[in-house]
Amino acid sequence: MTRWSVTSRDTQAYLASIDPTTLAGMREVILGGKPFHFPVWQLILQAIVHSIHHRGELAILMSKLGYPLPTLDIIIPFAEASNQPWSWD
Repeated sequence: MTRWSVTSRDTQAYLASIDPTTLAGMREVILGGKPFHFPVWQLILQAIVHSIHHRGELAILMSKLGYPLPTLDIIIPFAEASNQPWSWD
């Protein structure tokens, strides 16, 4: 099993196991040598937004090199799942 597969499996298992009480629970993180306290839901949201930021940076770089990344617009699978053909491929 690849490292990415293990990480993905563990992440999915963690997210499936949490409940509203866990999401509201506070966690300490050290940033710049200073402790901060955030609820779990904010830390999860930070991880998502931060990965989006890096994908945007990668998309710019790859496009400049002539290799644009495919679109990941969530509206496309939503349209297709509701039998609304997406015509902008």
